[in-house]
Amino acid sequence: METDSGDRYRRLAPLYDGLTAPFLWSVRSDIRRIVQECGYRTVLDVCCGTGRMAMMLHGSGFSVSAVDLSPSMLARARKNSPPGIRYFLEDAARLHFQTASFDCAIISFALHEMNPSKRMHVLAETSRVTRKGGAIIVADYIRPRGMLANGFRAVVNIVERIAGKDHHANYVTFVREGGLEPLAAGLGMKLTVRRRAFMDNAAVMVIEANGTPRTLI
Repeated sequence: METDSGDRYRRLAPLYDGLTAPFLWSVRSDIRRIVQECGYRTVLDVCCGTGRMAMMLHGSGFSVSAVDLSPSMLARARKNSPPGIRYFLEDAARLHFQTASFDCAIISFALHEMNPSKRMHVLAETSRVTRKGGAIIVADYIRPRGMLANGFRAVVNIVERIAGKDHHANYVTFVREGGLEPLAAGLGMKLTVRRRAFMDNAAVMVIEANGTPRTLI
């Protein structure tokens, strides 16, 4: 658990929603629709930031818990959220929840900021706390293809730079290595579910917690 002195998102927290909310609204809405279609009720929002995804799901009637390692991000989330959302300040690689506590877990635009080892630990913990037959929904970057996609990547790159040197370096490596696509392969899963976003700079992947990709049309 980090203290404020170790909070690398302290300066970004007041700016985060203004920088990202317009771009993330459609992705968050798509994630909510997937959760609704699957009939899940209990949801964990991993690396929840300022709580926008958690609030959207709570507003649609889901039971939502959320975790983040940044005290500044969580302070904003708690300030703006209804009391029904349970927020926890903790490392997503060492979750306190019991095994199989949730129907569904969401990791939205967080894996790209981590180094590869941390990324796999977070995915393993997220899988542990999600019940068999539930799902892990991951939204993050993919390698852009085409002139328009690469042009929009320049905009994304500016936002990622604002998040800090280490954050940006991990983002660059994540995208250079292909983003979500090789990540799915590394987990032994074929990437069969893809919702493209950000002019083909990002996608949403849905994985069943027992390790089988879930196909949603």
